[in-house]
Amino acid sequence: MRTTVDGVDVYATGVLSDLQVIGRSLDPTWPLRYRGTTPLPRATRGWRRQAFCWGLRRLRVSWRRPKAWHGYHAEPLVLPPGLRRIGSGWTRRRALRSLARYTAEAAR
Repeated sequence: MRTTVDGVDVYATGVLSDLQVIGRSLDPTWPLRYRGTTPLPRATRGWRRQAFCWGLRRLRVSWRRPKAWHGYHAEPLVLPPGLRRIGSGWTRRRALRSLARYTAEAAR
């Protein structure tokens, strides 16, 4: 799930993204929170099962690859001049701190 904090987009990648898909598919209230309070169609059950299977399949493939363990990425919505990297880290806060460090280095 993407989060925007002060003009910076923070999102999960790799294994964390797959785990979020699996978690959302197991949560029966997530579509209600996502869509509002409208009644859910019968097709939602199929969507949840499909998302769960897709997340498991992706997780089985990606958990062994070292490059799939990224965590979170943070990138500004408007790129400042000289910025060549995006922030990354195991938590959203760490990704934002990493991006702040790269932005400070680019400003020098």
